[in-house]
Amino acid sequence: MGKCSLETLQSIRLKVVEASPDAMLVINRLGEVIDCNEEAEFLFGYVRGEMLGKPIGQLMPEDSRKHHTTHVSNFFRSPRRREMGVRGTTLEGLNRDGERFPLHIGLAPIVVEGPEGGLFGLAIVRRTDT
Repeated sequence: MGKCSLETLQSIRLKVVEASPDAMLVINRLGEVIDCNEEAEFLFGYVRGEMLGKPIGQLMPEDSRKHHTTHVSNFFRSPRRREMGVRGTTLEGLNRDGERFPLHIGLAPIVVEGPEGGLFGLAIVRRTDT
């Protein structure tokens, strides 16, 4: 008993991502959002289609964006699971209405096989003031 088909497992994994209480965003090497879950829509106030293809920097305050391109490059140069802002830095997000709010962010590399595959970054985001 305990075995499932690949199709069933893929369906379960997709539902787990959508059911997560944390926002999840997947970015490519250019720092563009290529996927996100429903919690990311709720947290940042954008519908999925408005985030896809846009720089992840749109979800952070302007004063945090200047060094972010370098951080994205560094992550893809040395992809590993890690937490952001662990050196006492307060991380902030920016929602559609311009509200800034504190965040906790965990990063993880994702490797996908196939013609459209490659290395992607997963950001797991949780608002910390609630």
